[in-house]
Amino acid sequence: MLYPEKPREKILLRNGYMEASGKDKATVMNNEALAYILMQDYDRAILILEEVTGKSPHFYPAFFNLGMLYLARNDHKNAFYNFNMGKKLFPQYWKNYFFMAKCYELAGDYDEAIYHYRVAYLRNPFDLESLTALGDLLVNLNRLREAESVYRYCLKQDRGFNFALSGMGKISFYRGNFYSSLYWFKAVNLRLDYPREYHFYYAESLFNIRDYTLASSEYEKMLSFPQSIIYEKISISRMRFRLSQSRRLALQEESQK
Repeated sequence: MLYPEKPREKILLRNGYMEASGKDKATVMNNEALAYILMQDYDRAILILEEVTGKSPHFYPAFFNLGMLYLARNDHKNAFYNFNMGKKLFPQYWKNYFFMAKCYELAGDYDEAIYHYRVAYLRNPFDLESLTALGDLLVNLNRLREAESVYRYCLKQDRGFNFALSGMGKISFYRGNFYSSLYWFKAVNLRLDYPREYHFYYAESLFNIRDYTLASSEYEKMLSFPQSIIYEKISISRMRFRLSQSRRLALQEESQK
C-alpha cells in the first residue's frame, strides 16, 4: 500500500531535520524516524525513511532527512540522490542546492560545488551560509583572491558577520600576514555563532608573532571542539602538541624576564 504523497499540514525544522505535522502514515513514520535520529539511532532512522520514500515517492521531508543522514556519514552518493530527489519535489527550497553542493565538494567535483553554492544563495539571498561555504571551499583550493571577494561581499551585507570576518582572517593567515589576521579575528563576536576553527587559526597567528600565552589559550579552546571541521586538516594529537609547545615557549619567555 502506498502512503499519502504529501504531508497534510506544516513542515518544521528540528535540529536541522524536517518534522511534519499531520496523522497520515508517511508523516507518522517520518516523525518516528526523527525521534530515532534524536536518540542517535541512525541505522533505524534510515530504514524507516527508506520505507517512506519507497512507498510515498512525493513525500519531501523523508528525502531531505535521508540526505542529511547520509551526508553526516560522508556517503555523498546516497546523500546526493536524496537531495536531488528533494530538489525535483521542492525546487524553490535553497537548502536542496546547498547540500547538493556539499555532496559535490565531498566527491571532489569542485566546479559543480561552486555552482550549486551560488545557486543556493540566489535562491535565498537573505542567508549568507551558502556564500560562507563557497568562500571556505575557495580558501581550501588556494583561490584566495576569489575567496576574499566572496567574504567582502558578505561583509557588505552584514559587516558583523562572524563567518566572513573569520574567513578574512584565514586568508590573511595563509598569506602570512599574521597581524592582519589578528585584526580580523579580534573583530569576531564570540557571543554570536561563529566557526569553531576560528580558534585554531587565531592560535596559529598568535604563535607566529610569538604571543605564546594567548596562543596556548586558543589551542586549548580549539581542543574543546573535537567535532570541528579543522580536524580534517590537523589531527587532535598535532593540536595537543601545538598546545604543549606554546605552553613550553610561554614558560621559557616568562623565566627570561
